Amino acid sequence: MPSSIKYLFTSLLCFVFLNHCFSQDRSVIFNNSKGSIVTIETKNKSQGSGFFVAPNIIVTNFHFMEGAESAICYIDNAETFYNIDGYVAVDKRVDLILLKVSQTNRPALKLSNIQVQPGQKIYAIGSPLALSQTISDGIVSGIRDLDGNKLIQMTAAVSPGSSGGPVLNQNGEVIGVTVSKLIDGESLNFAIPKSYLDVLLNYRKDVLFSLSKLAPAPSINTSDSKVNSSGSIQNSGIPKDAPIDVTITDFKDNPLPNEIMVFRSKKYDREFQGQTDENGKFLTRLPAGDVYNIFILGFKDSTSIDSLVIPPVEGSRYYKNPFVVTYQFLPSKNFVLDNCTFENGKANLQETSFYVLDELVSYLKRKDDDRIEIGGHTDNVGSAVSNLKLSQERANSVRDYLIEKGIDPARLLAKGYGMSQPIADNKTAAGKAENRRTEVTVLE
Repeated sequence: MPSSIKYLFTSLLCFVFLNHCFSQDRSVIFNNSKGSIVTIETKNKSQGSGFFVAPNIIVTNFHFMEGAESAICYIDNAETFYNIDGYVAVDKRVDLILLKVSQTNRPALKLSNIQVQPGQKIYAIGSPLALSQTISDGIVSGIRDLDGNKLIQMTAAVSPGSSGGPVLNQNGEVIGVTVSKLIDGESLNFAIPKSYLDVLLNYRKDVLFSLSKLAPAPSINTSDSKVNSSGSIQNSGIPKDAPIDVTITDFKDNPLPNEIMVFRSKKYDREFQGQTDENGKFLTRLPAGDVYNIFILGFKDSTSIDSLVIPPVEGSRYYKNPFVVTYQFLPSKNFVLDNCTFENGKANLQETSFYVLDELVSYLKRKDDDRIEIGGHTDNVGSAVSNLKLSQERANSVRDYLIEKGIDPARLLAKGYGMSQPIADNKTAAGKAENRRTEVTVLE
């Protein structure tokens, strides 16, 4: 056989063999991973892809979910769907969000620990509603820097419906999350590297958030400041914390002034707080690389409302845009002054009452527009007339104490109710103790 023909024949055999191997790889990887890949459909019927990265947790692109009030996902077909409960972590900066689906248990795809290399074989898989059309293979063509973030550029085609799906290596392990959208007029077939997903998984929240509460996450910019060989910042002007933009309103979007929001660090058990102005807003900064539980500070307690993840920043990078925290609630209008006690059968305050009354003074100085009613209440021991008189005198004593501490008398109304408004059974000692109380009501 002539050498040229022999070379051509050998090349053809190699091509057929390699093509067969690649086809086998594609088929095996598809079958092994398809049970972990989902189609996500938002309320407005937009569709994208996602996949399980932990028990009951799926990942997809943030831009696809942004503004969605609710969403469902399909795993095998369009006949069976599962509700998406909410989200547990989000990072708009790299276009990723973690969603929780509690109705079904599917295996998580394994995340690769092998460094991505240009030229390596990859597979991009998308929506299970059209898997035959949305699985493609190719190679890593390079690593590209885009807006300060590293993206995997690839020859595998990614359609919009496949955006948010996994990119797998030949071992069937995740090396990235696909993203297909226009940036500056350029159509991208890119994948977000798995390293960004690792960070998001590590900083995911314990609290489940409603999709309707999705807030803009920060963008990260770069600085020209120099970094020394140890990696520490030489220019102290580079902020290593994040700006926080807080707005607190009632359910009619009326601003709530003088409300205190507390951010409690999980890592260091430190607290940071801010107080809203007349527009219900305040700005603050929090150290990056931490998770913060958020509370609203009430009169005598705090209410846990949310948590906030601020990923760390490295080198000369910094948070340019603020994390936006918005909260709507109706402040409590009525509360009991626990441990506000009097001498038996009299209106004289006992010393044990001073602590809670001093807390009330601090609260009223902060909420300087509030007018309150101080309500005195008794149990049913004695006559209705005597109890009414005693309750009024005790309410007056509390009012006098507040005035002595600097509260404007015009903001304070004292009223005795006697035994007319019990909150417990007067047949027991415990019930009678509950009924002997001083209540504070915020007046409109």
